[in-house]
Amino acid sequence: MKKLQCIPLLFSVCLMAGSTACVDHDYDLSEDIDLTVKFGETLTLPASSTEELSFKKILDLESDSSIKAVQSDGEYGLKAGDYVLVQNGNSEAATIEIGTVEIDNLRGESASSALDPFIVGTDELITVAASPTFNAINISDDNVTDEIVQVDAADLDIVIQFSVGYSSQNFNGVAYINAGYTATFDESWTVELAGTSAAAYLEMLDAHTARFTRDCEVWPGKPFVADMRLTHVDCTKLPAGQGLYAPGHFKLSSQIESKGNISIQASDVTGNIANLTLETSTSVKNADILAVTGIVNPRIDISPVSFEINDIPEFLEAEGNNLDIQNPQIHFTLTNTAPVTLDVNGMLLAHYSSKPEFNVGLGEKYGTAPIVVMPGATTNYVVSREPVSIAGVQNIVVPELGALMSTVPEEIMFEDISAQVRQEPVTFTLGTSYSYNCDYEAVVPLAFGKDMRLEYSTDQADWDSDLDKYNFNKVRVELSVTNTIPMQMVPAVEAIDRAGNVIPDITATVDGVVGAGMIDSPGVSELVITLESRAANLGNLDGVRINFTGTTPEEFVGVNLNENQSLRFSDIKITILGGITIDLND
Repeated sequence: MKKLQCIPLLFSVCLMAGSTACVDHDYDLSEDIDLTVKFGETLTLPASSTEELSFKKILDLESDSSIKAVQSDGEYGLKAGDYVLVQNGNSEAATIEIGTVEIDNLRGESASSALDPFIVGTDELITVAASPTFNAINISDDNVTDEIVQVDAADLDIVIQFSVGYSSQNFNGVAYINAGYTATFDESWTVELAGTSAAAYLEMLDAHTARFTRDCEVWPGKPFVADMRLTHVDCTKLPAGQGLYAPGHFKLSSQIESKGNISIQASDVTGNIANLTLETSTSVKNADILAVTGIVNPRIDISPVSFEINDIPEFLEAEGNNLDIQNPQIHFTLTNTAPVTLDVNGMLLAHYSSKPEFNVGLGEKYGTAPIVVMPGATTNYVVSREPVSIAGVQNIVVPELGALMSTVPEEIMFEDISAQVRQEPVTFTLGTSYSYNCDYEAVVPLAFGKDMRLEYSTDQADWDSDLDKYNFNKVRVELSVTNTIPMQMVPAVEAIDRAGNVIPDITATVDGVVGAGMIDSPGVSELVITLESRAANLGNLDGVRINFTGTTPEEFVGVNLNENQSLRFSDIKITILGGITIDLND
């Protein structure tokens, strides 16, 4: 326990030896001579004073203590020298992630269309118009994660291989797919060219139509092949039964329409006529869903966080105290890199050495203002007992926070934390690890409320090893106390022996209380302390135990403790009542 360095109220008793006559031990005094001396009925010692006893000395804090004195005005909204309990804590970052969806069932289709006969005439180049061919594409998966709830649109990586060629029984020369030939995909799809073959011959007229920019030569068994990439789908334009049409079930099904002109050279025709069949085909090489626009519900596992309160004077943790901190605060800095809004709930717990733990719930689940963490942002909250206004910080008022801090806890924990994704449309990139993190800071200015009750006990001992030579049975101590601490303190005194035990034969009474004060308006109080022995001798007296009970008068509620606040004892007058006897026989 840290000792309050109070004035030893009876330290002047030690000076009494100086007021006795000297003894010359060269004399051989007979044992029959009674060497006791008694002084008058009343003996008053000269008045004295003490230095100021500042709160800095009272607390005597270590450098790593959670209680600190503010260094400059404005820090934590306090004045320089004000005491505040500050302790930080950091949680382990939680991952918010939904993996890329790899679609398992991929199927394309081949199609053919007999072209009109190529009849040799006067022109070297014979051209016919090809009737449209339709190639189906079916992509589906029945095991899509349930963390994807609704898909209004999706970013995709689906590579479709598209080929155009011909077959013939009576022609094996070169055929030309003429510039202007088109392949048209579903209008809800966004398609881009992929690979060098596609880029060399094709262009995109719009998001879903590819067109040949120049003639392309093909032979039997050697069709033109190009990779096309489906990058996006607008699911709102899909027919029923497509997109994420049921939980866990995703499907895209469409046709590619191909049409245009085909040419051959008359010189390559044997005879006067050639018959060709146009052949088109599609196949799906791979299909992944990369991002969704819609509603998602990723699972988020958040670890509890705790922070210990360090080097707190034991009397602040003692059973029976009620600190009644006026407005303790817990600050939360919530960082969310995900594109989703989070609704957070959790339980704030305090662990004590002297009493059962106390907990209070935070968040809409527990009836407080909601904790909402905005997407892709850092959101700041302060939980307080009374309303506070801090720029850029949202306030959650929890009156029970005062009870949580009624005794300084050894540890504060935030656990049973849940972060629920708000079910509203967002764009969420799959396979990306977003994170949720929370930094905590307990900020407890040591300003007491009206129900504060603080008990503190300190021993002032080792007064004099020769007190057993003196016999006096009553002492009165009168003193003036100047107090700039915003607490009224009622002292009670007990006499103790050298072993620290209370001496039952000595009664101690105190008249008066120490009134509260402030640095710019000190309180001045008068105290009278009386010690009286019911035994023959006060020789066992080694000091006193001073028990203080502090409270906060109404007019001092909310005044913060400051390291420069102090007590000063002055005009200390010690009066020995009933005389004093000194035994010089030994």
